[in-house]
Amino acid sequence: MPVHHPSDPSVVGTCGRIPVTATKPIRLDLLAERRDKRGWLKQNAVYIIRDGTKRISTGCGPDDRLGAEKVFGEYLVDRHKKTSIGKARPAAEVPVADVIGYYLERSQDVARPKELLRRTTTLLAYWGSRMLSDVDGHHCEEYVRQRGSRSSARRELEDLSAAIGLFVGNGRCREHIVVTLPKKSEAREKHFSREQIAALLYFCLTYRTTQRGRKTKHRSLRHLVPFILTAVYTGSRSARVWNASYEKEPGRPWIDLDHGIFYRVGDAEKRYDNKRADPIPIPERLLRHMRWWQKQGCIVADKETGKRVRKPTHYLVEWQGRPADPKKGLTFAMDQVFGEGHGFVRHSFRHTCATWLIEEGKHTEEEIAAYMSMTVQMLRKVYGHPHPDRHRKIAESFSMGTAGRRQRNPRGNRYGRGDTKRETEPA
Repeated sequence: MPVHHPSDPSVVGTCGRIPVTATKPIRLDLLAERRDKRGWLKQNAVYIIRDGTKRISTGCGPDDRLGAEKVFGEYLVDRHKKTSIGKARPAAEVPVADVIGYYLERSQDVARPKELLRRTTTLLAYWGSRMLSDVDGHHCEEYVRQRGSRSSARRELEDLSAAIGLFVGNGRCREHIVVTLPKKSEAREKHFSREQIAALLYFCLTYRTTQRGRKTKHRSLRHLVPFILTAVYTGSRSARVWNASYEKEPGRPWIDLDHGIFYRVGDAEKRYDNKRADPIPIPERLLRHMRWWQKQGCIVADKETGKRVRKPTHYLVEWQGRPADPKKGLTFAMDQVFGEGHGFVRHSFRHTCATWLIEEGKHTEEEIAAYMSMTVQMLRKVYGHPHPDRHRKIAESFSMGTAGRRQRNPRGNRYGRGDTKRETEPA
């Protein structure tokens, strides 16, 4: 009968009196609620951090995933500070969790810190129990397969590559580690036509909610109309649009209705080079809509009487008196109008603005790029896809019969540009 040695890592369980367990990564788990035999609640469901045998409560319930991820990120930073890192260690002695914690500690000024925390949490679910020497092509491909989404896996592996680059660049590891990235997905080139925008606006204006099988008078998608028109007319990113206010507020984009200017970054907001949002003049047609939306207001429930009253709006995309992210409502509306698998997302409105301006052919690339707050190189790379109208003049050359015909030289200049033969002869 074969006898396994207790130090054999392939054995999971117990051997004699020495327990052998599989190492699990640092992760964020939801601990279910606990009840006694009579059914009385003893402990609410809560997110906890599992670090080996440790269980640390985040104090966040099942409805506060973002808050739990924030606590998890802070725990990783604190854990990294307490761990003695040392200089120029071999990769086999460096946990990937320490590398990610080192990166989070020095990445406080990123454009989207919540998304970074979410991605690093996903990374730790796979890489948390591994050492830096395990980061190779085989494990990267395995991560992409288990992740399911190639584009999401690539973005997360880019964060891992940046974390390793910072860690190695600061002399914390003596070895050069390369993260193998999957092939980049093709950029979304789908944009709306004018007829599709009109159909989407009509649906949002006329849709009525259904309760108990009957349609009510409540039109719950009308607040999406300002978002759609503003996103198409200005080409602004979605967060710049739905966070915009009609009044100047610190840390928030705002719309100057008196002078017709859209300040897409608030005074107290941080400005990032890769997420430019310069002020732009509001098109006159859109400005008239905005003034009417702000004056018309919206219907909200009064806190004292409970009756529905009309009040002036303070935000461009407002729902019950607060700025509202239209992602969920737009997804529902586009599914109803275009059917499932249509391929449109919120960013398609920005792509539509750029595509329409390029196809019109009346503006230079520099003007369009400045209006969209991007570089000319990015405009050409992402939005400057070939369009048949660009070659209209070339097609006209064949239609008019001028293609293939060489123009005759002016009379007396048979030898091309320069002097005639008579002029070149000596006197």
